[in-house]
Amino acid sequence: MGEKAKDVVIWVEDMQGTISDARAYIKEIYNFEVFMSSTAFELADLLEEYSNRVLCIILDIMLFSVQDLVDIGIDNSGTSLGHAAGWIIAESFLLKNDGYKNIPILFYSARSLQPEDEKKLEELKKLTTAKIDYIEKTSFDRQNFKYWKEKISDFINAVKKP
Repeated sequence: MGEKAKDVVIWVEDMQGTISDARAYIKEIYNFEVFMSSTAFELADLLEEYSNRVLCIILDIMLFSVQDLVDIGIDNSGTSLGHAAGWIIAESFLLKNDGYKNIPILFYSARSLQPEDEKKLEELKKLTTAKIDYIEKTSFDRQNFKYWKEKISDFINAVKKP
């Protein structure tokens, strides 16, 4: 019998150097494949290629490289110059697609969750039975290693397959 294929985590981040410690942690501790994407088009390609192995998506809310979603066939999806790209990708693409809407999503951002963000998070949770959560990106730095490691572990342990 062949070796079981590894679970896949897709991480959507346009400044990938800022999360290298977190990415390495997931690969080392969980032995998952972690694929990086900086655009909605790359995300769509990864989802198509690994659809049956995707454990979760870690999705930055602010993706300045994502100005719209035209490249994945979604018109009129302004992303507020990238400031809300992650929310828009989840709402207009992931959670409207039967093949992807039950993939758990861990959102994160460099800024603290604002009241309007908390409202958006709760709205998105109503669109799926999958786990959706949030972590502050500043917690990915080396000074806060213990904090983000704990938060990412909690999320992954809640969604990983037995």
